[in-house]
Amino acid sequence: MICYVDMEHKSALREPRRRTEHEAYCTKIQRKLEDTSQVACIVQPYPAVTQAWLDSASVQALVLGGNATDWSEYAEANLWEIEAIIR
Repeated sequence: MICYVDMEHKSALREPRRRTEHEAYCTKIQRKLEDTSQVACIVQPYPAVTQAWLDSASVQALVLGGNATDWSEYAEANLWEIEAIIR
């Protein structure tokens, strides 16, 4: 399985229109990854991606999505897990 990690901050998705557009974008990326790799892909928001979850889901590859939110909006502690996984 592939995991597309949605790195967008929740503050950017408060507006319903923006949230709908973002979800459509993530679905489009998910389908492209599945079509290209012929492997199932799941979209997960970055706070939900933990090493334990990756292991239990048998994830073979991570793809990190971009974000429109300034990094100053993110709490550093919320990024520690994904940083550790990448390292």
